Amino acid sequence: MFVDAQVSEKTAHISSMVQKQKTAAPKKKVRITQAPRFNRAVTQPPPNTTKWRPKRNPYVGAPRKTYQQSSRLSAVSHNQFVSGGGYARPRVPSKVVVPERSEFNTVKHHSPPKELTRHNSSPDKMVSDTNGSTTIDDECSPLSSTMRRISKIMSGISMERDSGNSSPTTEFASNYKIVQEFAKTGDPIQDIRNFAAYHKLGDVEVKFTETRLKKSKVAHCHCKITVGQHKYSSYPEDFYDKAASERHACQKALDDLMTKYSKRKSLLLSSNDDIIERIPPMLEKHNNAVWMWQIEADYIDMYNEQLPADWLQVIDNNPHVSIEKCLGGYVLKHCNPDDVLQKGKKLEISLNVGDVSVPCNTVNFGENNRLYALITAAHSCYEVWCQQCGTPEYERFLRLTEKMEVFYNNHQGELVSPVITLGSCYVIQQDGGWIRARALSLPHDGFVDCFLIDYGEEIHIPIETMYVMKREFALEQAQAFVCRLAGLEEVGEASADSEHLTALVGREFVVEIIPEESSSDEIAIPVVVYDITTGASINEELISLLTVESAVPVLDKSGVTDVYVSNIESNGDVYVQVRNFGYTCLMDLLKSISDSIIKNPPLDLLIPRPTPGTSRDRLYLVKCNVTQRWLRATIIDWSPKGDLAQIYFLDIGNTQVVSVANDRMYPLDKLSEVLCQYPPQAVKVRFMIEKIPSDFVQRAEKLLPSDERVLLKISSYDNENVAWVEFFKRMSDGVLVFINKSISVEAELQSFSSDVCGSNETRKRLMNLVQFGDATKTVPSGGSLKKPDLPKMGDYFNVNIPFAVNPWNFFVQPLDSFNELTALMADMQEYYKDLQFSPVPIEDIVPGKIYASKHEDGKWYRTSVLKVIHSGSISVFYCDFGYYTNLTLAQLVPLDAKYMSFPYQALKAKIAGIKPIKNKWTMEDCDIFNSLVTKKQFVSILVNIEKDELYKSDIVLLLLLIDTSSEEDINIKEVLIARGIATSV
Repeated sequence: MFVDAQVSEKTAHISSMVQKQKTAAPKKKVRITQAPRFNRAVTQPPPNTTKWRPKRNPYVGAPRKTYQQSSRLSAVSHNQFVSGGGYARPRVPSKVVVPERSEFNTVKHHSPPKELTRHNSSPDKMVSDTNGSTTIDDECSPLSSTMRRISKIMSGISMERDSGNSSPTTEFASNYKIVQEFAKTGDPIQDIRNFAAYHKLGDVEVKFTETRLKKSKVAHCHCKITVGQHKYSSYPEDFYDKAASERHACQKALDDLMTKYSKRKSLLLSSNDDIIERIPPMLEKHNNAVWMWQIEADYIDMYNEQLPADWLQVIDNNPHVSIEKCLGGYVLKHCNPDDVLQKGKKLEISLNVGDVSVPCNTVNFGENNRLYALITAAHSCYEVWCQQCGTPEYERFLRLTEKMEVFYNNHQGELVSPVITLGSCYVIQQDGGWIRARALSLPHDGFVDCFLIDYGEEIHIPIETMYVMKREFALEQAQAFVCRLAGLEEVGEASADSEHLTALVGREFVVEIIPEESSSDEIAIPVVVYDITTGASINEELISLLTVESAVPVLDKSGVTDVYVSNIESNGDVYVQVRNFGYTCLMDLLKSISDSIIKNPPLDLLIPRPTPGTSRDRLYLVKCNVTQRWLRATIIDWSPKGDLAQIYFLDIGNTQVVSVANDRMYPLDKLSEVLCQYPPQAVKVRFMIEKIPSDFVQRAEKLLPSDERVLLKISSYDNENVAWVEFFKRMSDGVLVFINKSISVEAELQSFSSDVCGSNETRKRLMNLVQFGDATKTVPSGGSLKKPDLPKMGDYFNVNIPFAVNPWNFFVQPLDSFNELTALMADMQEYYKDLQFSPVPIEDIVPGKIYASKHEDGKWYRTSVLKVIHSGSISVFYCDFGYYTNLTLAQLVPLDAKYMSFPYQALKAKIAGIKPIKNKWTMEDCDIFNSLVTKKQFVSILVNIEKDELYKSDIVLLLLLIDTSSEEDINIKEVLIARGIATSV
């Protein structure tokens, strides 16, 4: 997340004048930390410290700001379930209350469930079904349902019914079977065929290849074995005969397949009821689809029971489970309980045969809604990642980590992942350690974006450091869960990568969930964090720390910044304020203290009076003669007698002489320690001008009043590291004014008022320079019109496409304002209907100005002038419909002022993530793309914004276009790739 001074709604479009291509910040180094190795939950439960609850920020008078979830968090986070009272989000995976068998047999493929209930994981929780019956949720013992069922079976067998030659399994053989063990012969060639037949994996195909080295007289044999969708090879071992290579390949196949398909001895087969009850919660804890073989293996580990051969048919009757065939096998995915119509939709699957899935975590808050947690990543107040520590699950995770270190250190050479699949889990090597991660992107230039599922960090790593995850290392749930710090919404955006938040990483805290702060659609858990030793609320401490940290004024070094001018000096020094959130907090706090001083003056603080010896590096609260407000000040100079002092006001940048004996100067540290921590708000810059006129202050104050926001652009820095700057401002009539040029030209006009330079023609030429400076070089296509509002990165953006050239060159119009554009066009046609052509002097045609022009279709359009070549050729842009052309001088008509307030509507765009198959887009490519998009409406996703290579002041939106007009959504990017027009980048 980047926090910059934001361009206002009225001046947003001016940023295109100085828009820069920003480089990404360097990725920070990942810190991998672990909590102490003992079970705190047993030895020392989280203490019941004094509860702290969010309230109105003490430094802000307005109500609390609401939490806004980031698109990045939605992209990287995994499902997380919470066990804790009153929480609005899902607490544990869904549990299906199973109907009686007679009813189950009548359930249709797409019928809704009888009952679906989310519940806490505490023991003996009663769950009611629709018929009023109850079931006992006893998840603390995985064998409980099995024991109840066996007890029921045994109790149903009476001595009268037992003739002496029956057994408990005879009558109930259809439901309870003992699984026989697969018998090996000792010959791997025969065993692999028997194993494949026993488990119905398909035929075993054997192929041989021979290779002969230049200096070798004997050929080397290699064998390839295919069992269903599984493939194995004797390579890299070399053999001199086919039989030996076949035995080696068959043994490798047998060893691998037995870990995936072998059944444990003497395991009960689960009943249909248990399958329906247990499988959906298992699937719900996985973000992506899961292979059938992993579910079977995980099921045995969890319940010590065996799934029957037909369990897929049984679970397929559940409307909350989708099953799909993939690469010769089957994958399963949990359907949204709130949208049973998901059942039957085609799954978006990109799995490889060996991919395993790591279950998501369940965060177990205690009876007092508290737990011990280790903070592993803190990206902002809205995104703090933790691990719950001191639990049996965490202890198992630590043991798994140790085993993973040993295993991958010994086998890393043979486990490098040959293919990276989006969303799949891998083991990665980072700083010599081994970490579980999920792929967030496909490989690009040899690198992949990964999310560390146990730590909450996102990293960019080489593909060769990613390894196949073995199933035994996917058994423990992902450890990282994400929280947000309740009560810090006001400083949420400003807290990105804060040093104060970073200092929390690697420390253990007591974390308390705040159910009343939660909502059903948010991902992060609202919490209050307490210090383990003192019990102090970390949230409360951070409010003041982050508020002060957010008050640092920052000027964009290569872009534009919204500023207010607070003081102007005759030597060209200008003091500006960046009025961010921290500035507002500072001003509110100063006003509060000032009101208190006016009501009850603390006269005792005036003694002793400041002296040259006691005032050094000390701040005071002094009344400013210019603003008539009490402001922070420091003494910068003394009179020889020590009776007068020159003070400098930190937040506005001006100076004042005070009488130490007569003027009140309150020591700031006696009034407020927080006020002393705020950084100075006045930033000194230097007005970039060739010659400073004698009346510079008067001219500048007129054009740069302190209550009006202006744009500042840094040109360079002097030897004292003070910035030379240019100022821009939009006047009430819509004219864009270059302040520096305006003052310079006005001074020139005044000095030459008595000679030819004062002629009307020259004056008009100079005034054009005042308004647009070097606009002929950098004028944006939208001219002096405002830029329309854009969505945040990753958000949806409904658009209409009026004009398209190719996938890298088309224009979009925001659908949100399409009705307003239609009304404006209708009004323009009526307003100009009787006007033919009105000649305008060539001197009045200025690049960047907006005119009306009549197109060959007979309609009037708003038109921006880009370049004046001569009276017969003027380059223009139809700024609402995205079309460039040349007009004559006679075709341009002045645009009425009432049409100037509506932002231009044509935005340049390109399809994100593709490039042409050939070096450039062919005519055929352009025709196909035009037929797909022109004059159609789409739901788009804003991926990025970049500079236009041809028109440097314009921006280009990188979009994904989704056609939602049919039952199935169509991604235009995928259509272009499928048709062989484009390829992914």
